[in-house]
Amino acid sequence: MFTPKSTTGTDRHSDLAGVLDQLEIYAALCVECLLTTWDNAAVGLGNVLNQVRNLYNDFGQQTYSIQDHSGAVTGASPRVIYSYADGSQNTIRMMSMNYPNGRLLSYDYGTAAARIEGQRI
Repeated sequence: MFTPKSTTGTDRHSDLAGVLDQLEIYAALCVECLLTTWDNAAVGLGNVLNQVRNLYNDFGQQTYSIQDHSGAVTGASPRVIYSYADGSQNTIRMMSMNYPNGRLLSYDYGTAAARIEGQRI
């Protein structure tokens, strides 16, 4: 279980169909950001329609995006994994993204430390 670094808030709004959605939002600088859509206006009642859980590292970079389009996020939910340089060469740039289907997208920064020179799939 991941622990948020800050307090939680709730933003509730009605969509065009009149269904009241509840978004559980952890503050901007967080370790975990959980967004949930419910089928009932009453807090804590009803069913989860879909959910997105985003996880972040200490630098505020997204490390995981886990989504379930038919209910709450579980261990089997599709996820995108983001990897970054460890900072040992004074950089924390994105190095790769691993998609739910197993496809890996790697970034090549070459010798010029400022720009992406290529991508490998």
